[in-house]
Amino acid sequence: MKFKAALAAGVLALGLTVPALAQDSGFNLSIDSAALATEASAREAYDRLETRIADYCSQFVEAEQCTDQVMTAALEQIGSDMLTRIHAEAVAAESEPVITAAVYETR
Repeated sequence: MKFKAALAAGVLALGLTVPALAQDSGFNLSIDSAALATEASAREAYDRLETRIADYCSQFVEAEQCTDQVMTAALEQIGSDMLTRIHAEAVAAESEPVITAAVYETR
């Protein structure tokens, strides 16, 4: 199944509205423009966006592909350099290898 992320963001008096996947109007997220004013509030908005997209896409067999496409389209529509940077940092952190070690005491 191919997902088409067709987002249309409009600027409203209260902020930005991001409706997702045109096939289904079940996903909408409003982000107040004030939420993008500071690093801390933008991180909160990103976390909310990421959670909502993951929840929405979990209904599809190809949830990871859906999540990637909807996130990319949402970031393009919102147009916030800070949100885009936060997303790039999150993606980089996910792809960094995790090294674990165990220490055993022998007797």
